Amino acid sequence: MDLEKGIPDSQLSGFWASVFNVMNTAIGSGIIGLPFAAAKTGYGLYVFALLAVAAMAYYSISLLVEIGEHFQANSYEEIAGAVFNKRWQGKRLVGLRLAAFFIFFAVTVSICSYFFMLKSELPELIKFALIKFNVKCVESGSYLLNGNFLMLIVILVVILPITFAKNLDFLKYASASGMFSMTFCIVTIVVFKFQIGCSDLVSDVVGDDLLKNECDYEPDHETLKDWTKFQNALSTMQNLSKSGDESVCQAQFFKTSFMDAFGNLFFAFLCHDCIMSIYSELRASGKNGNQGVKFMRVCRYAFAGITSLYMLCGLFGYFTWYDSTISEILLAYSHGYSDNIFIFAARLFVLVTVTFSVPIVHYACRKAFCMLVYGEYVLHTTSSDNKSRIYTFQYGFPVVYLGLISLLVIKAETVQVFFNFGGQITHPTLYVLFPPLFWLLTFAQTSQNKTKIYGNAAMCVLACFVIGKGVMEASGDVMDLFM
Repeated sequence: MDLEKGIPDSQLSGFWASVFNVMNTAIGSGIIGLPFAAAKTGYGLYVFALLAVAAMAYYSISLLVEIGEHFQANSYEEIAGAVFNKRWQGKRLVGLRLAAFFIFFAVTVSICSYFFMLKSELPELIKFALIKFNVKCVESGSYLLNGNFLMLIVILVVILPITFAKNLDFLKYASASGMFSMTFCIVTIVVFKFQIGCSDLVSDVVGDDLLKNECDYEPDHETLKDWTKFQNALSTMQNLSKSGDESVCQAQFFKTSFMDAFGNLFFAFLCHDCIMSIYSELRASGKNGNQGVKFMRVCRYAFAGITSLYMLCGLFGYFTWYDSTISEILLAYSHGYSDNIFIFAARLFVLVTVTFSVPIVHYACRKAFCMLVYGEYVLHTTSSDNKSRIYTFQYGFPVVYLGLISLLVIKAETVQVFFNFGGQITHPTLYVLFPPLFWLLTFAQTSQNKTKIYGNAAMCVLACFVIGKGVMEASGDVMDLFM
């Protein structure tokens, strides 16, 4: 079946631009945790689970588009408000604030994961430069190799000033390059599968390469728990290999630890908080009807591309490191490949994308917080009585908000904390629980499609299970962060 049937040639550029936009909103920091998900599930279950989560994410978009067309709503918050207003007259603000609340925390978790990538990978870029330019060995305790210090410098010098800007149009090219950067990272992971042999890994030939650098730089054990886990797991693999166990270099089809992978999988597919804005642009540009049908064609292409990239990233990352795979996969390549130009390029591209994505994502977070407090986005008005409010949100909010997130990331020892919280609480709420729940509240009493009613109800039950599990696990993570 030709999915482009019915789209005039003059509109194909807009069609492919929309495909690109959908892919760009979904592909983010979640890719670095997908090999860990594959290692926890086994490659067979990973493929099945990835396809299942992708199908749920795609189906949720179809529900949001259907509800959005019914109410002529242009944003996730408007949909929630319209649904609540129909079901409970006069409760529009309750629904709007409920959606804004979860969007705020979902975006906050995403920014936390971005900052953690800065914290973990910036020192590795510095080490590459030190090695390549034959700089005298720097002590491990130096500020030059301190991830927390380097992260704060980038936030203060680059990210914070940009968030003060009234207009972020100048970042559109940096945002557009984001998918290229993440794709390059995935291609690097795939290629290095054929560069790093498991037999060399367990015999520590790869580790010996690291010793060629006189300074013997390594990631910080004190602030990066993933590196300690990687070293311990690799040591276990080497000991098992020496004892004659050949299974250490064999990928497993299924693992009983699959429950630990839920957070990483659900974290990777969130784009629903901003998907309606893309749909609204496509709808506004179209001269004829059935824009919802056309947009779902866009999403089919986009999700096919997203799922393919995620499949490659997860499987090849797992097939490279096997049981030593960690949640921050790029960190593993510091074992023997700190001075490799392609690893350096992958890290550089990803960090540049992350750095310039934060102000854009922060804007969405600021909007959600404003709607949560005031019930509407009031910062677009320029009346004299609104100026103090504008200045507060434009300058005060970024300072306080990014400052608190920085402190949180400094305390965190692994990015998995944020994958668990976002992937098992905020993200499933936004695209596994709310869309089918909103559909049931809107159409259940009038729809004759019993299969769809029961299917949406089952999806809500699944979401409650995932979120309940996430809440129980998050309590322990929160205790670890603040103790």
